[in-house]
Amino acid sequence: MFGAGVGRGCNGDRDGVRALPRSHVSFDWSFQLLRASEIRQPKVPRAPGVYLLLARGGDRLLGLAGYFDRSAEVPACWGEYVHLYTGKAWDLRSRLRQHVDGDCYSSSFRRTLTALEVNFEALSLSGSHVVGVGRDEDALSKWLAETCLVAFAVAAKPTEVETEILRSTPSPLNINGRRSQAFQKRLLRLHRTTFDCRRRTSS
Repeated sequence: MFGAGVGRGCNGDRDGVRALPRSHVSFDWSFQLLRASEIRQPKVPRAPGVYLLLARGGDRLLGLAGYFDRSAEVPACWGEYVHLYTGKAWDLRSRLRQHVDGDCYSSSFRRTLTALEVNFEALSLSGSHVVGVGRDEDALSKWLAETCLVAFAVAAKPTEVETEILRSTPSPLNINGRRSQAFQKRLLRLHRTTFDCRRRTSS
């Protein structure tokens, strides 16, 4: 999808990258690429659009989560960053801040990452040096800021563009529209067990 090497261990340049190559999907624009720590900057517009979330070491994270045992589709990569999640927004800056700085109840992406860490230590063992990433929202935000890249593009019809992207790429941590697939069934079970347990222990 991105023109970089696609595989479980993707190698390539990671420094100084600021724009993704055009997707093989017929888009009329290029994705802009930022480190997750930069999403507060004005260059992220308050406009409708689509976004991709990529993580350094994402191939190891997915392996620990059992993705490659349940799917033959290899996620797209940009250098050592692996495409994990696709989303749409009517306000890109606000939505991306929810993913990077928010909480598990405003972001299904954060909810999935927390479940994978609690059950498999998938974030810690994929190369993270952040302590407590599965137990604390601030630690997860720090992990995202240090580990993830955000690609975004303004789009007048973000729902249509998101659907097109999801048809053409695995985007492994997306659940909606894929609930019958083996790995997404696993993610749903992990969501239920992880957050049901948290609600019981906090009550």
